[in-house]
Amino acid sequence: MTCSVNGPTSDINDSEKHRAQPQAIQPHKSQPYKCQPYKSQQCENRQNSGGQQGFTLVELMVATVLSLWVVTAATNMAISAINNQRQLDAAREVDQTGAYLSQHLQRQLSMAGFFGPLDVVLPELDEDFTPAVCTASPGSDDLAVPVRGQKNDADDFKLICVGDSDDHTVLSGTHVLTLMRASTETIASASLDSDTYYIQSNHRKLEVDLGSNSSSFDLTNINDSDSDSDIREYVSYVYFVDRSNTFRRLRYKDGEFISEPLANNVTDFQVTYFINDASFDPAKPAEGNVTINGRQMSNGLPMSSTDSPPNNDDVVAIKAVVSVENTVDTTIKQFSVFSMLYNPSLRRLSEVLTDELE
Repeated sequence: MTCSVNGPTSDINDSEKHRAQPQAIQPHKSQPYKCQPYKSQQCENRQNSGGQQGFTLVELMVATVLSLWVVTAATNMAISAINNQRQLDAAREVDQTGAYLSQHLQRQLSMAGFFGPLDVVLPELDEDFTPAVCTASPGSDDLAVPVRGQKNDADDFKLICVGDSDDHTVLSGTHVLTLMRASTETIASASLDSDTYYIQSNHRKLEVDLGSNSSSFDLTNINDSDSDSDIREYVSYVYFVDRSNTFRRLRYKDGEFISEPLANNVTDFQVTYFINDASFDPAKPAEGNVTINGRQMSNGLPMSSTDSPPNNDDVVAIKAVVSVENTVDTTIKQFSVFSMLYNPSLRRLSEVLTDELE
């Protein structure tokens, strides 16, 4: 092929023309790396190489310490809550035990010496008479001392009552208290138990005998000679604390004493006896209203106190103190009961009037 140099056009090959006109250089753009199926392991390594590498040892240690701190704090709070609850439960148990014993003793002390309708004093006691701590065969002399007891100063003092098969060792340094009375419920003469003692009174006289001797209960009402006086069962309770710190009661039933536990964790039982020791002059009643040991009752009976049970019927009031231990913190809480015995003022007034009439 020929061409004219001076012609208007030149017949030039397209490819050569393309090479003759250089193109502008385009900036390089990196393309995202695309994983191929057959390169999965390599792809995974490449992806991980540019991301998070996991926790360092320091971070793990810090996290572990924080976790332990949180767990320890939560555990301590739980233990503290449990201990507080135990203390509250133990304190509540002490209060409940003390309240129960106080109410029980208050009720029984206030009834000691009750023998039904009886306006005269019981027979005068012999000087040689020594009341037993517990008796299953009471007579009129025994009823004349409705409150009795013993102070235990020995370490091996054993309380033995008729019919009680248990071997009770009284806690050293504590008291034994015996209360005697008649039941508040009456019983028909046809329903008397042969082995049980009963009491019958009609304001002026009193009979005490076994149910098998039903003929002994022949008293009639003073206002109605055609009707028999009420018959009541003989009641006797013996209170003490044994070596295992159990507060017990020996209850008379059907001719014998039965042991009954009343409360646990009792560490002490102390009894104070208040005695009417004033010489009462009916002509000068005001002179009898004196105060002894800071105590004087509303009926004007002055009293002196002793921790030794007297062998007579001069006791007019009782103070009992029960100590209960908190098993959690081993603290001791005392519960005190003070009570006048049943109608002591009428008994004393009857005695005075009887002496005046004689």
